[in-house]
Amino acid sequence: MKNALRITMVVVMCTLLSACFPDRKEIRDNTWIAVSLKASDNDSTWNPGAAYELTFPEKRGFSIQLDVNTCGGKVVFNPNNIIFFNDIFCTEACCDSPFATELLRLLAKVNRYQFNENQMVLTGNNGITISFVRK
Repeated sequence: MKNALRITMVVVMCTLLSACFPDRKEIRDNTWIAVSLKASDNDSTWNPGAAYELTFPEKRGFSIQLDVNTCGGKVVFNPNNIIFFNDIFCTEACCDSPFATELLRLLAKVNRYQFNENQMVLTGNNGITISFVRK
């Protein structure tokens, strides 16, 4: 009887934990293309003029290909869809479009993500929103 209760408790706990931790592997194992961004609630939506690819080649790392430069850094996934992009570095500091520059700036400010099949939306305070689709 005690074993059945323990097994039931373990199953319930695993189910609850899986609800708190969406499938990050699904996010990390795909390439994401930026489709829009918004810097604030009062800002209009910007659409890219090129394909900016975001990947997660390592469990705690990311890479993003801009117009000219490749950038990367650390990424931290926390419970409840919390995400942080840290220690961002780039190959150069010039020559990318205004959209690419703003994309990189906002990436450092997002703190949440939502994942729904082929779309990932990163959000931050004051209406920051960056939308990606799976490549």
